[in-house]
Amino acid sequence: MSSNRAQPNQKKYKRWTAEEERELCCLYGTIPATKLAARFGVSPAKLRDKASHMGITNRGFRGRPRTTRQKPETVEQTTTFGTQTVTTTETARIITHVMR
Repeated sequence: MSSNRAQPNQKKYKRWTAEEERELCCLYGTIPATKLAARFGVSPAKLRDKASHMGITNRGFRGRPRTTRQKPETVEQTTTFGTQTVTTTETARIITHVMR
């Protein structure tokens, strides 16, 4: 009996060449991990593990694209009880009341 649990056609680990690592750096996050894994001949989990060890993330590609910063817009209103100032920024509205 053999103590080696790997499948006969399956390698224990993949030796990555410098060219493959450069290619992984360029393509990771732009192409789905399943397609990249097939391209490099590894499982998607092993591909993500390799990218993690190399310090590559695809977090920069998620979410909405950032817009240019806009100046806050301020509007003053007179109410029954005093003055109200509404300042609108990209992420919030700040409402300030000044009582008489």
